[in-house]
Amino acid sequence: VVLVFTVFEGQPTQVAAVSVTGSPGLALPELLSTLGLRVGGVLDRGGLDAGLERLRALLRERGHWRALVGQPLLEEEGGAATVVVPVSAGPRFTPHFHGNHHFPGSLLSRVLVREGEEPLDEAALARMVRQLESFYRYRGFHDAHVEVREVERPDGEEAVLAFDIEEGAPLRVVRVEFQGNTVLPS
Repeated sequence: VVLVFTVFEGQPTQVAAVSVTGSPGLALPELLSTLGLRVGGVLDRGGLDAGLERLRALLRERGHWRALVGQPLLEEEGGAATVVVPVSAGPRFTPHFHGNHHFPGSLLSRVLVREGEEPLDEAALARMVRQLESFYRYRGFHDAHVEVREVERPDGEEAVLAFDIEEGAPLRVVRVEFQGNTVLPS
């Protein structure tokens, strides 16, 4: 059996225009290069999907932890398409630490591990609090307690994640006792 596939490619769809709705948080040239779109170029839908992922990652990397990049709308007409990309960058978040007397804020910032695609929601904030508390407990501060709050600038462009830390006193081992050991002495 021989299968023959005949492909009629037609003309590639060209990018006639690119429109970004919402608040992108980036300059248009940087946004277009991240998306991999070029006016007059061929519309590659697989490449566009990869570009959307790159855009999400770039926005989150730059501190826009609540950034939303929607599915693009394609308005095709006569072999050319206008690509409309909805983007809401949201505020740029900066972590700030209060009450950290034993460890500098630069070290605590590195403790906060964020997943690339994870939005900043209640679950993510709770996980960040647990990361900080675990960091302190591992270093002997058993009673460490962390609370987080958001402080947003009135214009909505910047926001601070304020971590209020109560370090507590470090635990000191004063004596080690073994019970029930009959074969080996304490």
